[in-house]
Amino acid sequence: VDATLSGDAVQFAGTRDGTHALTISDSGTTSFGGAVGGAHPLTSLSVTAADGIVADMPSVTTTGAQSYDGAVTLGTDATFGGNGIEFGSTVDGDHALTANADPGTLTFAGAVGGAVPLASLSAAGEQLSAGNVSTTGAQSYTAVAGVSLNGALQTDDGTVTVTGPMALTGDTSIQPPAIAFTPAAP
Repeated sequence: VDATLSGDAVQFAGTRDGTHALTISDSGTTSFGGAVGGAHPLTSLSVTAADGIVADMPSVTTTGAQSYDGAVTLGTDATFGGNGIEFGSTVDGDHALTANADPGTLTFAGAVGGAVPLASLSAAGEQLSAGNVSTTGAQSYTAVAGVSLNGALQTDDGTVTVTGPMALTGDTSIQPPAIAFTPAAP
């Protein structure tokens, strides 16, 4: 059964599984402490949290879309996988983030690593958009239909790798020690 949860400071200490949709509307902070969809992927996950989302879990897996409306703070290295993923605000935390939205679209609407740089970012989708990304390690962007980048892409000790057609959709600066660009195969 699909579930909708509303409250203030919604917290999940353990794993969350099931082949159903989960919608969370939180006037406080939503916290995840265990894998979501690890054994049985959710069909979709939508989180709206006024005071942010604490992602202290190793993975989120859905067969459909994921959306996060609220600042996301990584508490550990995390992998997000689904058919379309939207981070509607900022993403921060000194941890590695892997986000694979293929065959859907991956969108980072806010700065990534702006307050606290991520350890690394691996981002993939059919289409992908990101801007103002800061990491201490490598950044990787892969999208067959197109990678849209803008703002400052900065890494302290890594490479920025773009695989697929790339569009710079605004003033863009890339400040890594190395950059690699591989256009999509025809």
